[in-house]
Amino acid sequence: MAGSDNEPRLQLYLGPIVGVLVLLFALTVAYERAELVSYDWRFNIRNSIFGMPEVDPRLGTIEIDDQTLEVEGRWQNWTRAEYIDVVRILGEYGADRVGFDIYFPEHITKLLTEKQIRGLATIDEKGIEGLLEQADYDARFGSAIEKADNVYLAQYLIVKEDEEGTELQYPALEADQERVLEEIRKDSPRLMVPPEESTITRATYFEPPIAVLRDAARGFSYAQTTEDFDGSRRRYPLVFQYKDILFPSIGLNVSCDQLQVKLSDVQVWPGQHVLLPQATLADGRVKDIKIPIDDHGTMNVNWIGRWEDTFVRYPHLALRRAAQRY
Repeated sequence: MAGSDNEPRLQLYLGPIVGVLVLLFALTVAYERAELVSYDWRFNIRNSIFGMPEVDPRLGTIEIDDQTLEVEGRWQNWTRAEYIDVVRILGEYGADRVGFDIYFPEHITKLLTEKQIRGLATIDEKGIEGLLEQADYDARFGSAIEKADNVYLAQYLIVKEDEEGTELQYPALEADQERVLEEIRKDSPRLMVPPEESTITRATYFEPPIAVLRDAARGFSYAQTTEDFDGSRRRYPLVFQYKDILFPSIGLNVSCDQLQVKLSDVQVWPGQHVLLPQATLADGRVKDIKIPIDDHGTMNVNWIGRWEDTFVRYPHLALRRAAQRY
């Protein structure tokens, strides 16, 4: 009976508290939305007054567009053969750096079609072995990557915002992941504060590309970005922290190679900047480059206009057809 007597009082106390929490949440969302609108507005004003910032015409994207999907089918069902022609032609035409934001964490099964088998003059062991060799898409893709010598692959991280008072859980790693971790440790950006004091966003697990591909590539790094609540991407995480190791983004990895800076020489100061020391610019000048970052290791994106109007873009299908033609 005593509990029943106290229940109205408890509801009386909780009601205002819940109301305040709801109000604070609404205000937080409203402030965040206002900041994002202001962020977009400032860039639009800047571009309208001072003109669009200059974009290096050597930068471009290869898009798996609607026409590519109509011809090649769903990209989730592709073998590695669809990428081989594109990697080959980009290598032969002298592309400096090619970064994939597509993940290759698992092997592709060797598949033979009825058409391939019926195309054999004689169905014997030698003929079948020849078909299986052509169906080893991992080995063929790895060979194309190694020959092109300009490819950077993506690995996937499971990222978790650090919640105060909770201890992060790190799932056990397989033997191949342990080898990858030691490889990353040897060439990782330098965290300039003690790991336990770092505010860099934590990753709790990672899935690297399969060995036959990553061993052929110039490098591999995560390709994730940060999405705001309205679906736009105005921020880019340069690093994530796994235990005491910093994982570089694929953008940072490629940039360091292009600027002739070793990843192990890069300094990360949370809440301040990422320092690329003695970077060699395209015009031959050598200078330190500081990229401002927030406490989480994220930089703001310098918005330079609509994607469709800004960058050089190549349809994946067009490059593949060109590779098959020439």
